[in-house]
Amino acid sequence: MSIVGSFKSCVKEKYLTAAGRASRYELNSFIFIYFLGPVCWSFFLHAIHERYPDWTELDTLTYNLIVLWCIFLFLPSVMVAMRRLHDLGWSRVVVFTFCIPIWQVILFFLLVFKKGEEGHNEYGDDPTEETD
Repeated sequence: MSIVGSFKSCVKEKYLTAAGRASRYELNSFIFIYFLGPVCWSFFLHAIHERYPDWTELDTLTYNLIVLWCIFLFLPSVMVAMRRLHDLGWSRVVVFTFCIPIWQVILFFLLVFKKGEEGHNEYGDDPTEETD
């Protein structure tokens, strides 16, 4: 599955799904596009601002679009993090420890880089296994 396909899967098919497991690829694809979206909007709107410098509402528009993007993707980001925790064999309750400042950095790097459990675990089948 492509990066965009993996992102679409998180947003369309699994918007409120915490059950199952998510691979590193699925999480990393989601994170990549989650941060790429506002960057692209900012560059695009900056180019418009260069063309129309008197358009004073453009900064507010940029800010509002980025805030809407983040609000829209908040729940899918929590859900993909929970599924990734399942892939590591951890309970989804661990996602609430993201509120602890130092721990959130450690947990983020574990979710992004640590290999998930191989084969079936209590949360479902291995998301990296090929299906026939």
